[in-house]
Amino acid sequence: MRKPVVDLTLLCLVVSLLISCANKTDDAIRLATEYKRAQFDVSHYDYAGNATPEVVGQAREVMAPFLTDKYLDYQTRNRTLILPVQLSNKLKAAPALDDLTFSVFSKEEGRVELDYGVNVTFQNENVGDAKALKMEGRITLVKEGGAWKVDYDNFNAADWFGALLE
Repeated sequence: MRKPVVDLTLLCLVVSLLISCANKTDDAIRLATEYKRAQFDVSHYDYAGNATPEVVGQAREVMAPFLTDKYLDYQTRNRTLILPVQLSNKLKAAPALDDLTFSVFSKEEGRVELDYGVNVTFQNENVGDAKALKMEGRITLVKEGGAWKVDYDNFNAADWFGALLE
């Protein structure tokens, strides 16, 4: 008679553990989605074509809630932090995101890697031309102070910097 009770208890424990892991992944995907949207929201930048310390400071302030300190410094040094702002200025168009998708590549305690893809269109209504770019990559998120943060975002940067240099 005790065996069914033990089996039921074990089953409940396993189910609650699976639900807990799924919720952790959902939280990581939610943060990654917010990060990508913030990355391409250029509406709050005062940018006239130069990567001034003020623009970089604005970008750091906007992106700090999403990134680890180490990765924020890395993105600042290599100018990836302001890449969407620079492209938006060059193309005279605000970016629009479409089909942002994530899938779990790997997960372990306090760390999740997500593969992602997103279509980004820079549409200039005055000119009528649109520039479409696909961003694909893998985001590494870590738990920091109880919250998910992006620790690295490896994407097809050559395509994006190439578009900036066209």
